[in-house]
Amino acid sequence: MIQTGKFEKTLMICTLLLLLPGVHTLFCQSQTVMVETDNRLLKPVALELVNYLERMYGVDQIKYSDGIPRQKYTIVLQLNKTLTTEEYRVQPETIEEESKRVVISGKTPRAVRYAIYHFLQELGCGFYLSDEIVPDKKKIDDLSNITIHDKPMTPNRIVFNWHNFLSGCSSWDFAEWQHYIDQAVKMRYNGLMTHFYANNPSFTYSHNGIAKVAGFLPNTKTGRSYGTQQVNDVTRLYGGDLFDDPVFGSTASKVPDDERVEAAQKLMKKVYSYAESKSMNIWMGYDVDYALANTPEIVATLPEDAKITITRKPDKYFGMADSIITLPIPDTPEGTAYYRSQLDDLFSLYPEIDNLVLQTRSSGSAFLTLKYDELPVHWKNEFDRLCRNHSMLDKTNQEHTGRFATSKIYKVVRHVLNESGRQNIQLWAGSWRCTWMELADLFYPKEVGFIPLDYNTDYFTVPEKYTILKKVSLNRKVLPIIWAHHDDWEHIGAPYAPYERLATKVKEIGNTGVGIIHWTTRPLDIFFKNTEHQLWKNSQHFSIQNTAASMARRMVAGPDTAQFADYITNWIHQGHRFGRETRTYFINRPIQKTELDSALQHSGERIRILKNMTDKNDFIQYHLAMEHFCNAFYRDQVNYQDALNSYNDHNYDSAVQFLRKCKPQSVIKRYARAVAINGVTKGEQGMIIEMNLGWLPMIYSLEQTLGLKAIRYNLGYTHYPNLGVGLLYTNYFIDRKGGFWRNMGERECGGEYFTNANAFSDTCNSVYSDICQSGISSSTSFLVQLQPIGSDISPRELKNPAYMVPGRYRLGLIFNEHRHSRRSQRIFTVHILSKEDPSVRISDTIDIIALSGGKNIPVCKTYDIELKKTAAVQIYLTARKDSCLLNGVWLKPLSTKTE
Repeated sequence: MIQTGKFEKTLMICTLLLLLPGVHTLFCQSQTVMVETDNRLLKPVALELVNYLERMYGVDQIKYSDGIPRQKYTIVLQLNKTLTTEEYRVQPETIEEESKRVVISGKTPRAVRYAIYHFLQELGCGFYLSDEIVPDKKKIDDLSNITIHDKPMTPNRIVFNWHNFLSGCSSWDFAEWQHYIDQAVKMRYNGLMTHFYANNPSFTYSHNGIAKVAGFLPNTKTGRSYGTQQVNDVTRLYGGDLFDDPVFGSTASKVPDDERVEAAQKLMKKVYSYAESKSMNIWMGYDVDYALANTPEIVATLPEDAKITITRKPDKYFGMADSIITLPIPDTPEGTAYYRSQLDDLFSLYPEIDNLVLQTRSSGSAFLTLKYDELPVHWKNEFDRLCRNHSMLDKTNQEHTGRFATSKIYKVVRHVLNESGRQNIQLWAGSWRCTWMELADLFYPKEVGFIPLDYNTDYFTVPEKYTILKKVSLNRKVLPIIWAHHDDWEHIGAPYAPYERLATKVKEIGNTGVGIIHWTTRPLDIFFKNTEHQLWKNSQHFSIQNTAASMARRMVAGPDTAQFADYITNWIHQGHRFGRETRTYFINRPIQKTELDSALQHSGERIRILKNMTDKNDFIQYHLAMEHFCNAFYRDQVNYQDALNSYNDHNYDSAVQFLRKCKPQSVIKRYARAVAINGVTKGEQGMIIEMNLGWLPMIYSLEQTLGLKAIRYNLGYTHYPNLGVGLLYTNYFIDRKGGFWRNMGERECGGEYFTNANAFSDTCNSVYSDICQSGISSSTSFLVQLQPIGSDISPRELKNPAYMVPGRYRLGLIFNEHRHSRRSQRIFTVHILSKEDPSVRISDTIDIIALSGGKNIPVCKTYDIELKKTAAVQIYLTARKDSCLLNGVWLKPLSTKTE
């Protein structure tokens, strides 16, 4: 229990540490150990130290005193101005006979905070990104043996969870952010970086009375961004028992639309404020260059001589639905005012920001597409002068003129920051890869730092790239971002092995610092831990083996320590890495047979290590379960690839045999069981969704092509806000019995969406009543193209066919009359045909009440068809009286040439 009172010059927090009889240590039996500080700023740090000592030694009483009672044993926290910024010491001292203390000191509260975590690690604690280990000792350690003197090798050590995927911070509530910040600080990272795409509601501003367009935070119902696909109920997915809500996403993403901006910004205000309270620097980035980053309605308010209007091919991937783009000219009075509004609103929202990162893209950038002839006259004149002084510049090279154009943004933003009294805010330019820096170094103000994010994860190992980093760092600050895993090809499984000699590499490019981009937290702990080790003086030469040994000592019992360290070392170098988050598909490249064989061999060796260990704790069980999951995934993926290759070779029987070996549902369940062992994280929940919606449909689709599985389409609601970056236009519906349906709406079929959800009880067990809660109708006509569900969303290297093999099929059309109650009030015609197979041609007149017998009674009308060729099927509905409607479609194989 902590008692509070008036805070005097000295804060004295007393911790009673009880010893077992007969144990002789520095802190003897029945002695009171004081955690003492005379600085108000260190009070939170002192309280945190007390908390951990209580957890370790079972202390149940804490005393507070207005004065300084004489105690034999004291832990003193104090500031020491003689040390460098983040340098700290832990030093035992003998004050007089039998009166001893341990002094924990640093120049700043942040340094003292790092010191207590280092001190606690010496006592056996382990601090990791996803979790921590606090030993339950009950006996007091001999603190007279603990002497520490450490300091960082580089000033900026940044954690950077990128906003877009549900497996990353986009799905987090404040509790997840709080845990993430806490664990990062305990590992002595001192910077929290965030990035917001232009549609993210976390940052908005107004200019000339018009508010910036705000999009949606991603979730599985409404928010779309890159890898986020939509599904009606995540609890119905495989592994769905790990979810407690049908919609997965942050609480802020689930508010009504008119509250989404306020909710997102309220959350991030709490996040930045909390990070600041933990002595972290705030690095906030947002996009400035592509069309969506410059709200057309706002730019339209600028006078003609303060904006550029260009025509480009629409790029919906980056929110550019129109071919006409209007951009501000930053260095005009009105353009400067435009950026001033952004910055004023930004710092009003988030005054904690220390570093502002303006991000540009290598693709989708409107500014980077500007050609010489499109530049304002005064820009042309300046560019001509630069060309005369730098022979390498070419006015016909769009890369040169475009990068020159973006420099104007940074010049004006730096000017506005200085003008508004924010000289202390460091401005950075961020972009993908590192080749852009050579041109930018020529154009951008020298006080603007560069933050390269190398797409291929190799700019410390490829000499040409490393040379660019070194060259540019001679002129300005360069802070590279490294990958813990990759969103485009290695998102799940083992993390990357950290760069060796990282501190030396960072020093060679100016020693500004380093950041780590990632999305999930577990199982990336060893990556972050080894990177931490390498960035501090005492442990800068730590290898992966050193870090693995350190982790193993804390995670498993003594006899198994060496074995588990060997396991971790092998795993991070040879473990499975696969998966993609940024598209409609979870796998975008084939797994080769040699890769499968190698993965199984290395995994078998690691599994033997785990099984031979006497300790069977959760850390071991988690890794063992993940090994089996990864192996099962690789086997199923290769079987699917073999089936696809056999189909493409017209060997349907072989394709069927390979597909029958695939059990993707069981594979996903394996993953769910594995991640539940240590308590599932939001990131792992996001991966469950991604595999259900990005991998399962690929295998289902080929099964549907070969007549092994029914095709199901639910007609209903699809949400397509034109406010996103990297939007995915895929929707799925899982019925109450677990049936998997592709969800199609107005965008795919035409017509208009309608809902009838209230007409059916939640307790109704009919799948058809589930499907009939929504549908598509039209006063004229609409078309449903019936084909395997993954044919339009699979990657080029694993392209699924768009047709079904020849054979006999039964087609079911699901209807529900939700408005009329008598016959002949709604009549329409159904035409069933196939472009590829002209022999398929059926016409029927539908009166739903005549079929069902009443209002809100679901009914399914079936038709037997035979495909004589490899083909798809079209269902064309035409209104005759009132309107035509359809709620769902299925196509079930009866017999095919593959059976």
